[in-house]
Amino acid sequence: MKISVKLITGFLIVALIAGAVGVVGIVNLRHIERIDKEMYNTAVEPMGKMTQVLETYHRMQANLRDMVINKDSEYRIKAEDKIKELEKILFDNLTELGTDVKEREVHTTYEELDKLMREKYLPYRDEIIALLNS
Repeated sequence: MKISVKLITGFLIVALIAGAVGVVGIVNLRHIERIDKEMYNTAVEPMGKMTQVLETYHRMQANLRDMVINKDSEYRIKAEDKIKELEKILFDNLTELGTDVKEREVHTTYEELDKLMREKYLPYRDEIIALLNS
């Protein structure tokens, strides 16, 4: 064989290897992109709702604290109305969070949080408000 044929053959083999490496790289990048989107939807996106739930809960607690501190009945009525408004926002966000959560373990924790909020926190909070209004 001539040297030119050997060089062209060697070049073609190197080009095929480089092409194969490129194709494997592109396939793997697409796979990484797909699992990245999946991870974002299952892990990061629900964090936004959870942040809103926590923020609303803390705002409710602050209003309840202000009701206890402030003796003005008109202020207490406004604070109670604000707490009821925040409660609606909290449970709307909590419901949306429940639909966003896809992992079983996290969903179990969500259900426990929802149950505790409805069965433990709300009656306790309502009892405090009733005592303040009496």
